[in-house]
Amino acid sequence: MSAASAHTVKPSLEPGPESSARRKGKVSFKIVALAVGSAAFGLAGASALSHFRARPAPIMQIVSGSPALKKSTDGESVRWHASKSKIYFDASLDSAGNHAREAVQLGFGTWIGTGAKLPSLDFDTTTGAKFGQVPNGKSEVMYGPITLAGHENDLALTVTFSDPKSGEVVESDMIFNSRHPFGILPYSPMATTQSASLGNESGCDQKYDLQSVATHEAGHFFGLGEDFDDKPATMYYTTGRCETNKRVLQGSDETTMSALYVASAAGDDEAGDTAKGCGGARIGQGQTGGSIPMLSMAGLLGFVLWRRKRS
Repeated sequence: MSAASAHTVKPSLEPGPESSARRKGKVSFKIVALAVGSAAFGLAGASALSHFRARPAPIMQIVSGSPALKKSTDGESVRWHASKSKIYFDASLDSAGNHAREAVQLGFGTWIGTGAKLPSLDFDTTTGAKFGQVPNGKSEVMYGPITLAGHENDLALTVTFSDPKSGEVVESDMIFNSRHPFGILPYSPMATTQSASLGNESGCDQKYDLQSVATHEAGHFFGLGEDFDDKPATMYYTTGRCETNKRVLQGSDETTMSALYVASAAGDDEAGDTAKGCGGARIGQGQTGGSIPMLSMAGLLGFVLWRRKRS
């Protein structure tokens, strides 16, 4: 109210000093009561609305070059929180060589065969997959050139998208770099990084074993980082031409994966829980003409166990 309008009030209606003080006291009390009530209502409302808050936008993570497991802002391991996960094989994968899809499936199956509390997997097909930095709700495996800065020469790359607070992975995508020659090579436990010098004599034609690289990347998919110490380990950070021994897990691989999921299982039995995202395999064909039938997971697991017994 302006000073001029204040003077329009008749003197006979003006309150005395005591009356004015009492009214001010009442007004002050009402204001305080209103403020307290509003605060209480606000806290109750905030608590109720917290259940309806939208999930934070997922963040992309690449753990290539880091041996440590990724942690969320709340200190949780970055991994899947679902008991099941579906993986889509893009049609481009067929260009990596005959039976490329089966080789990749066997890479995943090797980890399933450890008995670690991993999510169950379903496989499906898709077309037109693009490897990028924006999630589309589908975990896709593809073949093509890697264009992500700093990773152009990697053999393969896996990225995950996860909740920045809880660490829950919502998508994980994998690409095999078409700039390098891949093949499904004859398995030999002696075929290590030293085998590259054998060249064509080893029957590898200077190619990288797709199943070995896929097994390494599947480890990233489930939550493991790179291993910089144990050269025979599947998760060792480099892979050489003609090397096939990474198809078979070492003790360090199995122990780390089991520890990740055993430690996580206690609080995840109701919600289901699983992996984090990681990075890529580093350097140390023919068209199928159509989709190759997918192996059943039961058959895949049986085949993996059979191979492990023979090794």
